[in-house]
Amino acid sequence: MKSSYGVLLIAVVGCSDQGVSGRGAAGAGSAGESGGGAAGEAGNSGGGASNKTVGLAGASGDAGAGGANDVFQPFAIWNEGSATVRVKSGDFFDGYFEYERTRAQLSAAQLAALEQIRTAPELDACLADGLDVRLTITDQGGESARYFNNSCSAAQQNFDFAQAQPFLDTVPRCLLSKDERSTALATAPTVAIGDGCLNGLFISSAQPTQHPTPPTQRFVRVAVPTANVPVQLDLSECGQHTFLLELLDPAGATVLATGAASATSCQALSYSFAAAGTYVVRVTVGEPGGVKFWLRAN
Repeated sequence: MKSSYGVLLIAVVGCSDQGVSGRGAAGAGSAGESGGGAAGEAGNSGGGASNKTVGLAGASGDAGAGGANDVFQPFAIWNEGSATVRVKSGDFFDGYFEYERTRAQLSAAQLAALEQIRTAPELDACLADGLDVRLTITDQGGESARYFNNSCSAAQQNFDFAQAQPFLDTVPRCLLSKDERSTALATAPTVAIGDGCLNGLFISSAQPTQHPTPPTQRFVRVAVPTANVPVQLDLSECGQHTFLLELLDPAGATVLATGAASATSCQALSYSFAAAGTYVVRVTVGEPGGVKFWLRAN
């Protein structure tokens, strides 16, 4: 429970020939609380003696009604000026993924669900290693605002998680960064093209025992539904690490294309497949060191 306290208000009235009636200031209550001030003593009538009026503001009550300025007013995080929504979801143990869609890419059901999400007041506690969901809304002017499902920081603006659940249920099961299937070609998970996912990949900061240090690799399969349609692969948020993005045949034996740095990605490549099928994406990281990055297929 948050407590607030009244403020001592002292008013001094100068010399007067006439007596002055004094009134104490009413105590001010913060949100959910109220206080009453004691009335000041009446001034003495009579001669030229200086009369002083002192009012004491009452202490905040425990159960009074709060001032209008302190009442939490929820607002919609998505409105007619919103252009893009980006979701980051996961936890410390399983890692994270991201999902991004422009207004034009969102379905009517998704738009309706987004419009129902409101901000929420500060929570009393947070779970540092629990489910962490962040919603970033960017407007048509390029300004972004972030909303969180917890209150681990007083500076965070929270959103109502129950109201957000219908929208979150529409988000595909993107690859979590600590999914260990990506550490070997034989177990590489399959991701889709154009589903809005920024699939998570992660390189541990644990130092390898081999010297010289071998390159660290991650493997993902990408499902290609249609031949002769260009597919764009991008790696983003790679930090200062050296990356190599490669597209391989379905067996993972032959390199079909190699990525290069671009203005918006640390590595990117575009390729038109001669046949539909499931192809292999190999990411090689030159140095170890606790790096998380995203793979997007469009």
